[in-house]
Amino acid sequence: MSKHNDMKSVFWNRKMKALENPTEYSSAYLSGLIGENEGRKWLTDSGYEVFEFEWISFYFLSIERTLERLRRRRKPEYKEYDKSIIANIEKFLKGIFRERYEVTRQFFASIHQPRKELHKKRSRDKPDFIIKKNNDFALVEVKANQSMLTTGQRECFKIAKSHGIKAFTLKVVVETNVVKEISLLEYNQEYLK
Repeated sequence: MSKHNDMKSVFWNRKMKALENPTEYSSAYLSGLIGENEGRKWLTDSGYEVFEFEWISFYFLSIERTLERLRRRRKPEYKEYDKSIIANIEKFLKGIFRERYEVTRQFFASIHQPRKELHKKRSRDKPDFIIKKNNDFALVEVKANQSMLTTGQRECFKIAKSHGIKAFTLKVVVETNVVKEISLLEYNQEYLK
């Protein structure tokens, strides 16, 4: 397993704290959280390295923003500082994506382009995870019970497929706060319309 596999964002930890006070949240929200948490464990137990989509997206967006800032810099010391930031982030991401780094970079560059479907303020409009196994990558959206993909998630999956990245839905059946069934299904545009 990769040293990156157990890294969780602050946002992830905040979401999981909601499970400590279940009476404050709707049953649908709790089912979704349980689905994400148990789905992540299931993927890890199945041999996948699991990365939060938003976490990886943030790093690629940071590179883009730093490049924009670098183009406007005049002082050499600031230019060198920005170049070192970019180099450090790229080194980190290349350690994860290896020879698929460039494809993944292009994918994130496409989804960071202004698109109405992908730029809603809610993080639920993007997939939950990026998974890796044997240097194969895929996007995964966890769906608890009867919930469906949002327009933004479908758009993101279509863009991923156009870059040669697979996309999956992890269906999790949660009954009375207990997971009954988990299945990983490849995204099929006709099936999910």
